[in-house]
Amino acid sequence: MDLIISYDSANDEYWRVRFYDLFEFDHNLRTMREALPSEPEDGAEYVRQIVNTQVFGPDSILIALIGAKSHSLARLDWDFAAALTLKSGRPTPIVPLRLSTHPDHGKRTINPGRMPKRLLDNMRSEYLHLWDWTESLQKLQSHIKTASKAAREISGQATNKRELMKRNLY
Repeated sequence: MDLIISYDSANDEYWRVRFYDLFEFDHNLRTMREALPSEPEDGAEYVRQIVNTQVFGPDSILIALIGAKSHSLARLDWDFAAALTLKSGRPTPIVPLRLSTHPDHGKRTINPGRMPKRLLDNMRSEYLHLWDWTESLQKLQSHIKTASKAAREISGQATNKRELMKRNLY
């Protein structure tokens, strides 16, 4: 299983390093930046297609680290869009982890204005769940199992109709 991490490299690098420290011995890890290090000039749709065809494989899981500014990142939106694109009849499973730096961490309710819109669309359709950051391998494996089951069994609830973000909002 390949875990591909999408995150805000400007603000959440600590969490990417922490995730690697905790889970690199149990999984194959790489970041979206490692997989596609530069922003091609061809734009959002091109990046979504490249990610979908060259980054995500049949055993890939997208781990999205959701920090305080994640809602405003075009690149994170593109990663979600690529993962939600059907491959072999199903989308790539997505495990969104809300970091402790996110203002809604630990809360039962969320402020929709602080969540990535494509993630919010799929939470509302009940395709995706949002989990708080964990350092437990057992909890991470449970989240992966839940996301994988959703990709196999209820992929029809996944929504990917929103227009791709063209630029960061900050």
